[in-house]
Amino acid sequence: MAHIEKRSERRYRVRYRDPAGAERSKTFARLTEARRFKATIEDELGRNLWIDPRAAKMTFEEFTTTLGQRRLHVRPATTERVAGFMRSQVLPTFGSMPLNKITRPSVQMWVDEIARELAPRTVRDSYRILAGLLREAVRQGIIRQSPCYSYRFPTSLGRSRVT
Repeated sequence: MAHIEKRSERRYRVRYRDPAGAERSKTFARLTEARRFKATIEDELGRNLWIDPRAAKMTFEEFTTTLGQRRLHVRPATTERVAGFMRSQVLPTFGSMPLNKITRPSVQMWVDEIARELAPRTVRDSYRILAGLLREAVRQGIIRQSPCYSYRFPTSLGRSRVT
């Protein structure tokens, strides 16, 4: 599947084919790093877990723009409501971030930050929109795992609720 070739005195290149058949490569300074990468790539390709590293660098806003153009089975009122949440809460924080750089701590910090200013239901709805979009990125094979799971949200009674 993958193979290592020596490029120079201290450079090694791992070459492999992605699931679509395109040739990919990555260069390393140490042979041990190249061997480790080769083993990882072969494992991911063999188990259909390979994620295109270039696709994961797409920004969150680019992903939502392309995804929004394909959503056909949503009522217009729902579309406008989601767009409002996106404009006011989600995109200011995550719009320019690459999908593979959105982490669990960054999402939790965002939830905590907007919870100081917004009603509990608004926080939950904003989070659910973000979580749904990141789940779709997982389904499309752009990221391996969504960072959105088991968050604590404020409630109107001052208690926390896990979803």
